[in-house]
Amino acid sequence: MTFAEILSQENAVHHLQTMLRTGRIPPALLFHGPAGCGKYAAALAFAAALNCTRTPYTGPERKKTAQAAEPGDLFTAMFQPEPECETKEPPVPEKIDVPLWESCGKCLSCIQLKNGVHPDIIITGLNDQTMKTGKESGNLKVDTMREMLKKVYQHSFISPHKVFIIRDAEKLVPEAQNSLLKTLEAPPDGTIICLLSSDKNALLPTILSRSTEVRFSPLSTEAMGILLEREGIPPETARFLAQAGQGSLDKARNIKLFRERAENAKSTDNVYRFTTTLSIEPYKAREETNALLDLMIYRIRTIWKNSPERQSTYARLLRDIIELRSFTNRNISSKGILQAALIGAESAGIKSEQLLGE
Repeated sequence: MTFAEILSQENAVHHLQTMLRTGRIPPALLFHGPAGCGKYAAALAFAAALNCTRTPYTGPERKKTAQAAEPGDLFTAMFQPEPECETKEPPVPEKIDVPLWESCGKCLSCIQLKNGVHPDIIITGLNDQTMKTGKESGNLKVDTMREMLKKVYQHSFISPHKVFIIRDAEKLVPEAQNSLLKTLEAPPDGTIICLLSSDKNALLPTILSRSTEVRFSPLSTEAMGILLEREGIPPETARFLAQAGQGSLDKARNIKLFRERAENAKSTDNVYRFTTTLSIEPYKAREETNALLDLMIYRIRTIWKNSPERQSTYARLLRDIIELRSFTNRNISSKGILQAALIGAESAGIKSEQLLGE
């Protein structure tokens, strides 16, 4: 991942590249902005550029010198001595002309990061926690953070910097934040901790005060369309999702997933069957409900603009759905909230398929 591949985040990219160019790298960075706006891609690009050696990796070449056994000669094949290997000294590679604020993609560090096996760039988040524990959770646990922090005090293997990328930082439970705080107060030399959060207010003030903020904005509709098409989504669907996602790739993906699920269940004609296609995991159901309510708000606003004779009806509906949207982060059933929104839309003459259709 390089900075050149990141779209619609010019200010954030410039901020990070200035750090790399000047060599003034703070030990704690807070990447904050809407979910799915490129924070993770930028963190990878930053880590890649920081540890890039700009020297092409040239592994040792090995050449077989022994003759192969004659075909059909079983005795010779069984007792043929191991072929000797001739190791050639690799040529001294020349530096690639890549600036300090970008990565080359060809050195050992870049290749290992691309393959997900870089020993000095450690990534954790909800998905990583689920893979290790086998249990899904809407929060990052203190044990997950303690396990990661053990590696902070280990020596780096191949790079001058150890970079820790913590995704979903807003999901850190208070105990996990406190364990992280101890490290932020006195981080080892060469250690960089990147916190990625869609809600910086969920973090302790003491963590915010020790972190340098890098702000990310919602993606442009054009950038969203390009990125969605890169994922193999047909152009027409990508354009719809880019508009419906309102600057968030995560939101667009949730809408796409839910539409497919609802279509497979043939439930768009019935509010109650429609809402049964929400995820059974409460925190995922909440994310899907948020995305769908945002989609409803977006679609109803469009209908409102094109229906001057019914604008007062649609204005009331919009107010109701915006109020329901504010309930999703409380301890209230996501299914019940979505049902109330869909029933309200139907009462105003807007069917579920109108809200999900392109």
